[in-house]
Amino acid sequence: MSACFIHWLAADLSGLAQAATQVLDGNDGAGLQMETSTWAHYYLGLVHYQHNDLVEAKRQLTPLVLQPSQSHVQCFLSSAAMLALTYLAEGQPNQAREIAEAMVSFALQIRDTIALLTAKAFQAELALRQGRLAEASQWAEQYDRPLARCPFSATRP
Repeated sequence: MSACFIHWLAADLSGLAQAATQVLDGNDGAGLQMETSTWAHYYLGLVHYQHNDLVEAKRQLTPLVLQPSQSHVQCFLSSAAMLALTYLAEGQPNQAREIAEAMVSFALQIRDTIALLTAKAFQAELALRQGRLAEASQWAEQYDRPLARCPFSATRP
């Protein structure tokens, strides 16, 4: 998984896909931890999204979003954001909004303040991408910390 992260940081999508596939292929069925597996699927979903293979991106990401308690919280949030952006790229803004709402609901359910801030930041970014400027501005006005670049803004427009 360290190789996946390094390839991701280097924007080496082919290396990222290869490393994530090796993680999943190297599994003997019992030895791979669930967290490792979910991150590998997230990275593959990310690669497919960047290659505009939206069907395969959804195939990799959907199971992670449907079972949020099976993933590390950050993996769930990242996967959900990528899936929402995939739906948005397909011209399905309502599905994208539903996923963003599910991110917030899950963060509230597990009572994780950092996850909630992340989910709400993504909701604001999604609103901005969808032209709902008032909603995005409302989030920015309520945010009481210096604004840094949203972790999801590195994705393609």
